[in-house]
Amino acid sequence: MLKLGTQDISALYLGETKIKRAYLGETLVFEEGTPYEAGVDWWEMAMPSGRWTSVTYGNGKFIAVAGGNSDKAAYSIDGFNWTAMVMPLPRLWASITYGNDKFVVVGKGDVAYSTDGIKWTAVNAMPSTWYWASVTYGNGKFVAVSSSSNKAAYSTDGINWTVVEMPSGVRCNSVVYGNEKFVAISNDYGSKAAYSINGIDWTETVMPSSRNWKSVTYGNGKFVAVANNSSKAAYSIDGIDWTETVMPSTWYWRSVTYGNGKFVVVSSSLNKAAYSTDGINWMEATLPLSGSWCIVTCGDNKFVVLSENTSKAAYSSDYGPPV
Repeated sequence: MLKLGTQDISALYLGETKIKRAYLGETLVFEEGTPYEAGVDWWEMAMPSGRWTSVTYGNGKFIAVAGGNSDKAAYSIDGFNWTAMVMPLPRLWASITYGNDKFVVVGKGDVAYSTDGIKWTAVNAMPSTWYWASVTYGNGKFVAVSSSSNKAAYSTDGINWTVVEMPSGVRCNSVVYGNEKFVAISNDYGSKAAYSINGIDWTETVMPSSRNWKSVTYGNGKFVAVANNSSKAAYSIDGIDWTETVMPSTWYWRSVTYGNGKFVVVSSSLNKAAYSTDGINWMEATLPLSGSWCIVTCGDNKFVVLSENTSKAAYSSDYGPPV
């Protein structure tokens, strides 16, 4: 092998191939790669028609659901080619997650579940007066939060649910599980958030500033939250104490996810995205088209972004556009 010093050389382009370089002691090891980077390079793709509100990855599939009192859904094996399918009821489906070998989607009142993401069963499991905005899985439970009340709900099987109280005034847009706790961020341009070890008992905490916090995720040892119409984001190691950080620009940052070594966030206006390896320092990226981007997820080292008002979507991978 070739012996060199400790000069920091990260990549070399040879035509269309990027050679990634990594040191093992003083030995420079060459690793062949591609000129593309997931979360940075994006390609347009087409979805079946629908007002898409949420997407997740599990059991070897991406599953997307539509809102607007719709029964539309879609699935994909590769994140690029999608097949339309039908939910058991037309509802305001808002959020989908995967855990315990099951997909679970929540909306206004109804819950639906599926073991394969294709055949679904609906249950009238929660009060229809509350809009369940987000659902996640962790510590043996599905946990959902409401954006229209200070309510949360939990279930061990995704079928039978129990409603519990959040702290007063905590109405949540988004919930995630990480670092052995559930963390939820509140809406209404406030600074409230909450955390729970068991998904049942919740404790109020405070975000670093009053903003319309829209989305929270966990990865690389950090919780990261983004806000709408703001140049600010926030991160936390424990989900309790938060630190504000700066986004590359002021946009309607709508959704954040973690995967493939990066946090990725998309804006609901224009063609803006951003990425970060540490959740603190951010770089701007460009999506292939403008749209009302509402949700981003990562699975199988691929990022998928969906729009709530168009059948256009976006896809990103280290391996470039599918052929």
